Amino acid sequence: MNVPVDFENNSEVLKFFVLSDIHSKIGNLQVALLDIKQTIEEFDLLILNGDIVDLGISEEYDKMDKFIKDNSLLTPKIIIKNIGNHEYYKDYSSGPNSLNDNDNLLLRYLKFADREKVYDDLWIRGYHFINLGSETTYNKSVDPSTDRANLSNKQILWFHEKIDENYIKGKPIFVFLHQPLDNTILFSQSHLFNINKDQEIKDICSKYPEIIFFSSHSHHTFYEEGNIYKDPSGFLCIDTSSIVEPVFYATTTAKYSIQGVYMEVHEDHALIKFRDFGRREWIKEFSIYYKK
Repeated sequence: MNVPVDFENNSEVLKFFVLSDIHSKIGNLQVALLDIKQTIEEFDLLILNGDIVDLGISEEYDKMDKFIKDNSLLTPKIIIKNIGNHEYYKDYSSGPNSLNDNDNLLLRYLKFADREKVYDDLWIRGYHFINLGSETTYNKSVDPSTDRANLSNKQILWFHEKIDENYIKGKPIFVFLHQPLDNTILFSQSHLFNINKDQEIKDICSKYPEIIFFSSHSHHTFYEEGNIYKDPSGFLCIDTSSIVEPVFYATTTAKYSIQGVYMEVHEDHALIKFRDFGRREWIKEFSIYYKK
């Protein structure tokens, strides 16, 4: 999935959507993609930012694979498929995964995502997209948490090296991880310990104000505030809500709602818009201006 670096081809607008927390509900995903087709028509890439499936079983991946192939006219050529915590959920009632379970669940995801590791990167029109991911979860040998992201020291070192690759001051860098950084977006201010390497990631991001860090997991509806956070160091955090059951902070479900993020990257600014595909309306938007 490597795309050649091309810093010169920036005359056109880069357009992409970030959708998350599908939980194998392909009906909701289809509603979103149909609405996108009617609203934006053409865009460059689609990021599915974790919890694409609900239990990580083979039947779910087969169904999702078939859906994506059958709906190729609704999607761009490049689809990024990031891992969440539900990709590791073999069965809610069976307790923590064994090491063998973890390996099998991980292999299923990697085959589906067409990756060798849960983390990777690519360049599109000269913009850097960096995908991070949990290497294990819900495992007594590593972490009994059912939803925490566990990143290895190797992945953190890779992130530190990748973030500086062809770095240009003022040029946006897009980073994706299913779980949010603590004390950033509203959800993560009360639901803590989302990532085992939280501080290490923050330390790296704090050196690059160009970073826009997309997280999911919260299901927090865009109809409330708290999906956007700007760190004092300059980097930005965006919560992507969810395709399935967006909720108000008080945990009330937003009925008939299917939500996701749209982004346009222009030469001197980026436009971020939050959409409800189920209700076919834009909820809010804001722009980021930068020097190149």
